[in-house]
Amino acid sequence: MDALSIYMDERSSITAFFADKHTKSSVCFVIFSSWSGRALNSKIGGTDPLLREGFDVVCVQTNCDDWHQNIYPIGLEKLKKYLDENYSVVKGYGSSMGGFGAILYAEILNFKSVLALSPQYTISEHFDRRWKYCDNKIVWKYTMDSSCQFDGEIHVFYDPYDLDARHFQLIYNNFKNSKVYGHKVNFGSHPTTYYFNDAGKLKELLVSFAHDRCAIPTIDKRNNITYIKTLAAEAMKRNKKKLAKTLVLKAIDLGDERHSTYRQASNIHSYFGEFDSAVRYALKAVEANDNNAISLSNHMEHLANMLRLTGDLKAALEKIDSVLDQNPDRFTAYIIKANILLAMQNLKKAKSLVLEAIEYGDDRHSTYRLASNLCSRMRDFEGSVVYAKKALEAKDNTDISRISHLEHLANMLGRTGDLDIALEKVDSVLFLAPDRFSAHIIKANILLARQKVEEAKNLVLRAIELGDDRHSTFRQASNICKRLGDTKSSVFFAKKAIEAKNNTEESRKNHTEHLANLLSESGEYNAALRVIEEVLFQDENRSSACLVKANILLGMGALEEDALWLVEKAIFSGDRRPSTYRKASELCRRIDDDEGAEMFAKKAIEAQDNNGERVY
Repeated sequence: MDALSIYMDERSSITAFFADKHTKSSVCFVIFSSWSGRALNSKIGGTDPLLREGFDVVCVQTNCDDWHQNIYPIGLEKLKKYLDENYSVVKGYGSSMGGFGAILYAEILNFKSVLALSPQYTISEHFDRRWKYCDNKIVWKYTMDSSCQFDGEIHVFYDPYDLDARHFQLIYNNFKNSKVYGHKVNFGSHPTTYYFNDAGKLKELLVSFAHDRCAIPTIDKRNNITYIKTLAAEAMKRNKKKLAKTLVLKAIDLGDERHSTYRQASNIHSYFGEFDSAVRYALKAVEANDNNAISLSNHMEHLANMLRLTGDLKAALEKIDSVLDQNPDRFTAYIIKANILLAMQNLKKAKSLVLEAIEYGDDRHSTYRLASNLCSRMRDFEGSVVYAKKALEAKDNTDISRISHLEHLANMLGRTGDLDIALEKVDSVLFLAPDRFSAHIIKANILLARQKVEEAKNLVLRAIELGDDRHSTFRQASNICKRLGDTKSSVFFAKKAIEAKNNTEESRKNHTEHLANLLSESGEYNAALRVIEEVLFQDENRSSACLVKANILLGMGALEEDALWLVEKAIFSGDRRPSTYRKASELCRRIDDDEGAEMFAKKAIEAQDNNGERVY
């Protein structure tokens, strides 16, 4: 007899395989399948080497990534009975989810020892969200907290630079009756199984454990694909981005065709703004042969996101919709789609998708913050405050993200007029991070709402001293100086705003118009005219620039007809503001065009402002 089915249902199987058809060995190995396996009643990796060494092997398999919950209790009871009746010594082995299973049931199955490669202690904690999607669907019947009385040996091989190190520490701290041995595999990735496989040493490790010798085999790391790829990830964390790019491309050149490596290459190219290359490697990640349903969905989401960044919004929408067709409750896909729709300026639909993601269980701080930002953009500041608070309270926050959300909450409270609480929140940020220039800007805005202009100016200037070189900060400094009647300083900061490196084409045009206005108001009409002509040279139909030029010409004493022509041009270019119609009406009246004055006056009455309210 080559194999014996001990237990079988639609989701799990427990199958024994024998080294000798006629005689059972005295020692048996129980191997638990890893994540993404879909086969049942078959051999798991590691079975054949153990059979050749003369050990019988029992393979425990699941086809639904349930962290081996389905076998409890019926399948487990049958397995325990079989092992107790046939073997004097039983050992457990597994990788990742399989390592979890081997440790989880070690006490019940009376294992002598366990070899676990990169096991989890739990997938339900916020420090590690890699399998949150699985965790949400699992009905947990038996957890590690219930199995900590195991008194045998546990050998855990893990990468100390990976989240797996946190899991090892939990195992070490909670299995107090066990002899827990931690074997560090620097840059061995998750699971370390790949690292040993790349070097052809997994069999050696498993066989050494079988014979009660358990040590890390000697490995040449220079051409170890997993080592190089993981070292690249660590280089990214340490801000050595060029080294990371070189290493991951070397891994691919060495023949690494795993979906995770292509994804890593795509991520690095994305960091460098090389979005076409990011799309190319994202496609390779999608097409990789080692994908499973979950990784494929992850890479499709990423591909959609990269297509969005290249501006191919139609293709991006098609990709993300294909993910949602397969996984209608996958909240991460809703967030990707929301960002695509934001790029299409469809704020209302984007907001509804973010809220839908939250309903499906997305409690990440970044999602709540996105919801808050969207509410703010749609002038729903009360709603924005609600989600800003949720972002602040989210369990997956870091110290940095929590401070960022606290700033944002202060800003939104300022928008709702709750200035005392807003000031309290931003002061708490400055207490924790006194040199955080963004908090100085938030506080300046709150003080401006209280009409404390001089204090606000000092805060903005302090932010600039601390290194805030954003165009928006220089523009704010210019605006405040203007309010205080300091035209010279206002012009100085307006020029700084134009020169700022983080400008977009649109923001630079806005700041240039602002500078032209300042120069005009200070009587420097010729300089103002030169500045505004720069904008109109780039965009001759830009309505706001036409209005600025009209005001400059009026200041220079030019003909009202010339100014009126520019105002009408602004209107024909899409400017439907009441103030613009009123300007046209006044200019018509000044040249005795009563019919034109009446027409534009009526249009001013009929026009709507940004809040959708008629202005009379």
